[in-house]
Amino acid sequence: MITPLNHWRHITDIPPDAWEPFGEMLTWACKEFDIPGGALFLRFGPMDHNTGTMPHLHWNIWVPDKSARGKKRKVWIPIQKTKAEEYADRRRTKRYSIRYENGEVPDEI
Repeated sequence: MITPLNHWRHITDIPPDAWEPFGEMLTWACKEFDIPGGALFLRFGPMDHNTGTMPHLHWNIWVPDKSARGKKRKVWIPIQKTKAEEYADRRRTKRYSIRYENGEVPDEI
């Protein structure tokens, strides 16, 4: 995950000169973690338009787990959820936030 220090919520909030540091961070991450390929995902704008669980921009870098040969996993990126799904996401986020604050680093979110 690449999270900017600035609290941006929409792509239009990002000044043009901030895109270059983003590219530098992405390049660093690919080299540092030897990422051969994957996907880059960004939600932006109001959370009721992107099903986000955090009201700020952050880029997710997804890399397939090639060690699980023959076990392909389909990735589904929702951009619309029911109110019940949104509520469940927010509860899950709160639970994991408390765990992080207590010094635990969960394996999965």
